[in-house]
Amino acid sequence: MGTSVQSSVNSHRFFSRRTLLFVFLGLMIVLAVFFVFMSSDVFRNDKIGDEGKLRAAIDTAVGPTVITLNKDLTLKDPLVINNGKNITLTSNSDNAFFKLFFVTNPRAITVNTGGVLILDGVIITRDSNSIGSGVTVSLGGTFIMIDGEISGHTAPTAGGGVFNAGTFSMLGGVITKNTAGMHGGGVANSGTFTMSGGVISDNFAPERGGGVDNYGGAGIVFEMSGGVITNNEAYKGGGVYHHSQGSFNLSAKGVISNNIADIGGGVCMDGNFDMNGGEISGNVARNQGGGLYNGYGIFLLTDGKIFDNTAAQEGGGLYTENGEFRLSGGKILGNAAGTDGGGVWIATKNFGKLYVYNGVEFKNNRASVAYNRLDGHAALYHRQIGNRVTWTDPFTQGYNNYDISYTRGQKIS
Repeated sequence: MGTSVQSSVNSHRFFSRRTLLFVFLGLMIVLAVFFVFMSSDVFRNDKIGDEGKLRAAIDTAVGPTVITLNKDLTLKDPLVINNGKNITLTSNSDNAFFKLFFVTNPRAITVNTGGVLILDGVIITRDSNSIGSGVTVSLGGTFIMIDGEISGHTAPTAGGGVFNAGTFSMLGGVITKNTAGMHGGGVANSGTFTMSGGVISDNFAPERGGGVDNYGGAGIVFEMSGGVITNNEAYKGGGVYHHSQGSFNLSAKGVISNNIADIGGGVCMDGNFDMNGGEISGNVARNQGGGLYNGYGIFLLTDGKIFDNTAAQEGGGLYTENGEFRLSGGKILGNAAGTDGGGVWIATKNFGKLYVYNGVEFKNNRASVAYNRLDGHAALYHRQIGNRVTWTDPFTQGYNNYDISYTRGQKIS
């Protein structure tokens, strides 16, 4: 019995010592992690209320660094995010975002090759008398916009709010009330631009792309799967002007609405454009193409809605000059043209470039007058147009009436 008791006591003492050792080692590990955590730039959170301290925090940053503003700052010189810098700008406020207010003429913020800027709750704006873009992203640079605002910038040529030649991801925030001397009032993209949230609104460009100008070679990408482009204005492409050998895709919950232009109120395209979701709605063309104007390239509609757009002349919903339309899904609803083609305007000579497959829905489109389909178009119609397409009531076919542009024929009273 004594031996058994002694053995139990020894075991208990060993267990207690071992437990204490594990606790001690665990505590040391926790403390080590804590000190790494506190000293690491990943978790550094500088509260900045001075221009000099802001620049020093950027210049000395090693690794991902969060810089938190605790007041508005007026900056006399641009901020530069160089190679190897990964900077997040945010605000120490529960009520409003603090401002970085630029009073000089150059670009407000430049992200150079290898640099990363994350905007998460700061307003980038400038004096109304100064000229320059808001954020400029160089080839190989990265800009991520989570929250905040880029507003009040005037670029001499392109990219009032953002000029992107690198990678720009817009998850949230607002790009608003910016102007470009030529194109891209809100954003000029010649790199990769993905928009899944946020708002681009009330921007202006006198030539093209009031909201977004997407231009360049085969590697240029604009992917819009969310967010809103609205109330922008330009001569061509009030919302978006796409003239690129690259890609422009609208999907999911992306919205292009209530923009205005002479040509292509919502979108003006001189390249290929795929729409497989989202909407183009409420846009206005002073001339042609309320929803979309297609100069050349292929417009592929597989899903989504084009509705309530208007054109003073032809093509309330869609207008094509030399391009091709392939409509295999989606809805074209409630569009209106002052003259021809409430839903779609396409020159008679280009009817062979219009394909409307089964499943497409036309409804409540309007134009000045409607005619019956000409007999000479019957063979082409049956070759190009599906037999299970829904047309605007009371029509049972699409050519020569409110849904698809027409030549003169027998008028429908």
